[in-house]
Amino acid sequence: MSRQQPYIAHPLRLTLPFQPPGDVPRDVELVNARYDDRRQELVTLDKGRAPGDCGTQTRWRYDGQRFSLVRYAQQPQCDNWQGPDAWPTLWVTRSVPRPLR
Repeated sequence: MSRQQPYIAHPLRLTLPFQPPGDVPRDVELVNARYDDRRQELVTLDKGRAPGDCGTQTRWRYDGQRFSLVRYAQQPQCDNWQGPDAWPTLWVTRSVPRPLR
């Protein structure tokens, strides 16, 4: 979406920077997507089943040009125990401190 009038929506493609385990595609679908305003991240949650105790969660941050993956978590076993924030993290982007001006 452009930030000035006329507002124009553009297609968005989120591609993982690695090949996840199994036959999971690298292009991420926006499933149960929401924007986390506090962290300024786009979050997707692909639940393996309704309780949300298995599946895949991604977090993406926009840098003004593109979205970059911040965190990728996946829980293959539906164990009726923990939610997405406690799933095993398979990818995390290390933050790089900004240089002082």
